[in-house]
Amino acid sequence: MIMHTKAGGSADVFVENYRPGAFDALGLGYEEMSKLNPKLIYCSISAFGSNGPRREQTAYDNVIQSFSGMMAMTGHGDGRPLKSGAPVVDYATGTTAAFAISTALFQREREGGKGQFIDVSMLDVAMILYSSHLTSYMWNGKHPEQKGNVFPFASIGCYEAADAPLMIAASNLAQQKALWIALEREDMIKTNNNQRLDGHAEEAATLASIIKTQTADYWETFLNEKRVPASRIRRMEEALADPQVAARNAIQTLNDPNSQVNGLKVPVSAFNLSSSPAQVNTAPQPIGAQSIELLKELGYSEQDIANMRQQGTTN
Repeated sequence: MIMHTKAGGSADVFVENYRPGAFDALGLGYEEMSKLNPKLIYCSISAFGSNGPRREQTAYDNVIQSFSGMMAMTGHGDGRPLKSGAPVVDYATGTTAAFAISTALFQREREGGKGQFIDVSMLDVAMILYSSHLTSYMWNGKHPEQKGNVFPFASIGCYEAADAPLMIAASNLAQQKALWIALEREDMIKTNNNQRLDGHAEEAATLASIIKTQTADYWETFLNEKRVPASRIRRMEEALADPQVAARNAIQTLNDPNSQVNGLKVPVSAFNLSSSPAQVNTAPQPIGAQSIELLKELGYSEQDIANMRQQGTTN
């Protein structure tokens, strides 16, 4: 505990994802740590948050997808719930925490150097991810049901081309007009969204009959040239081989001959900074890789560290 309090006394940011209350019981909660370091940004990540009747429950991405209602509204309309192909709640929770920490650091600079407590809940993150569904339900009481690849407007959706499925996204009125003009079906153009909702069945049948006449690659090229967003359904390996991915440099290769994972390719960042581009320059570290370095920075002697290792308090 002394080691942790020393670290917290000099740190800018402290992040933990234990069950709420666990660190408080050890004397490492925000109240105690902030007394040692008033500038500390303390970020706590948990399944249900630090307050409420479920605060002490633990969960993972799939459990939160289940509990939040996300799985119930995802599927092909046969009543069987379906989780997302990727652990989106896990990923979004980490991103949310990073955004919150950045915000708190910025506020600290603006507001006299005082730190604060950040409470990140996976359940809250899930609700943000389906915020449009939630807002609609709270407004009209209509629960979101499984729709598969069907959207409210027929000009948005998945259609079977001659050889593969194709996703079309003629979302707004201008795009749906461009779509019908491109397909030489100006009679299907609508002037408002209510007409589009009412005409869903007819439009979907018309699109299905047209799209099946050509390959998905043909339609992807043709529609994008007409400024109508469209894409053939791809597997991940094909998407990764696309020149666009290489151009963005989001996937980089670790170059470290001394590492067991030399040559490992990883996605680095979903954004680019003009002055400080993201780079992979360090291999994934084993647990406690910097323990000795950090302990020395905190003032512990070689003998102190040796004693800690003997006691099993550090590696």
